[in-house]
Amino acid sequence: MTEAILTMGGSTRLVDSLISGLQNKDLFFSLGEVIPNLNSYDKVSYWMGGAYALQLQNIGLAKTLCSPGSSWLPELDINLSGRKIFGGTIHDLPDYGERKLWVKAAEAKINDMPAKTYTYAEVRNIFDKNNFSSGIELQWTESILNIDFEHRFFIAEGQVITGSPYKVHGVGYSKDIDFSKQSEAETFAQFVVDSCGDNFPTYCTLDVALNMVTNEWLVVEANRAWSSGLYGSNSQLALGVIDAACSYDGERWQWKPDKHLIDLSKSWEPLKVIPSDDQTLGFFKYVKP
Repeated sequence: MTEAILTMGGSTRLVDSLISGLQNKDLFFSLGEVIPNLNSYDKVSYWMGGAYALQLQNIGLAKTLCSPGSSWLPELDINLSGRKIFGGTIHDLPDYGERKLWVKAAEAKINDMPAKTYTYAEVRNIFDKNNFSSGIELQWTESILNIDFEHRFFIAEGQVITGSPYKVHGVGYSKDIDFSKQSEAETFAQFVVDSCGDNFPTYCTLDVALNMVTNEWLVVEANRAWSSGLYGSNSQLALGVIDAACSYDGERWQWKPDKHLIDLSKSWEPLKVIPSDDQTLGFFKYVKP
């Protein structure tokens, strides 16, 4: 069987972590305007942000992507999340005056609104300044927690497959990051998956962290495996989860693009598909040394 993975992004450095796990899989990287025709491959998977994935879906590709969606985290048991999480649109976001909430976009990646604390007025101003759709799904909590030892795990069919810390003591991932709590974090991640049972996404990544006040582990969030960074995960095992997440044939966890992305996509030029062996500045094929 011939296999390929199509990756898309703004820099080729994004795919460095995938390379050691490719085995016999061919990797293609696109800057987002031109992609290779990969119809000759028996199986193609994808690794990219949601905006690029929607570009693919707009031309009939990447139709079977698994995702936790916007409602999974707010519906999670508070004993696992460590705080009460709400979901909805800006119309549902409470206005507490100068009091801040922790707010993030549930699915969309919005550069002007990274996940952090905001007053209602600050969120409203961001929406007004950018003329954002009021239909964007948000998540928020009143609990501002002191967390550390943040870890990411790739999950497939109820099992933790691989993972690593991604932020410890306020410092992002490097090869020297503190792995001392990896086993604890993995045990908790598997506990979360087991506790949720059928209510856990079939393929995804799960981020967990340690509450430094209570010394208890909690769920930070779950994400699309096909959009998630690997950090120090075993790249071959992570790619196995990514592959499966791109061939999800169920209905419950099918990815549904956020309205923000759908609105933005109305002004996008369609992706151009050209032969994979054409010479172009728009994409390249990784050649194994």
